[in-house]
Amino acid sequence: MTTRHPRYTILFTRLLRNREFRNRFLNRFNDLMNTVYRPEVLITAIEEAAGLLEPEIGRHIQRWGYPASEWYWRTQVDRNIEYARSRPEIQRRQIAEYFRERGVETGNPVTVVVHSPQEGGAVRVNTVVITPETPGVDARGPWEGVYFSGVPIELEAIPRDGYRFDRWDGPVPENQREDPVITQAIRTRTELKPRFVPEKL
Repeated sequence: MTTRHPRYTILFTRLLRNREFRNRFLNRFNDLMNTVYRPEVLITAIEEAAGLLEPEIGRHIQRWGYPASEWYWRTQVDRNIEYARSRPEIQRRQIAEYFRERGVETGNPVTVVVHSPQEGGAVRVNTVVITPETPGVDARGPWEGVYFSGVPIELEAIPRDGYRFDRWDGPVPENQREDPVITQAIRTRTELKPRFVPEKL
């Protein structure tokens, strides 16, 4: 049975039949889920917004009669926090099911751990350059992202001024260890670290 798509989605759904486009779409989806849509990023934003509104909620209810009470308003804030916390796993499962129904296996969600030495350079994972300013980056430890095991990801070691890329540490094929840009499928939890060395004067 052929699935019919509305006219306004047919171009996109046809593009998803192309492997390169599909992989870019899936990686971009995960890039966003690993940064701006990370639970801790969204929860912080929700709590900051709630903190701004909370002093006014009582007067708002008095004037407009909605929401029903301050307690009810707080439960809605908590529901949004729980939604932000549980949504990534659900959304990844939904998107994997969508493609599975169309004969495409995305693979399982796996964790990629990137140790990015700030003094020597940075790392780009697909469309995300990992810096202290990147949403979801914790300066106290390595960056972690979740990707589909059946979709290769691209990593690039980007040296800062005065440094050059030396090699990758981690499960990288020997013939690619000195390549600043690598593409590989991550089958299990994987830790990678680029080595940067000072340029010789």
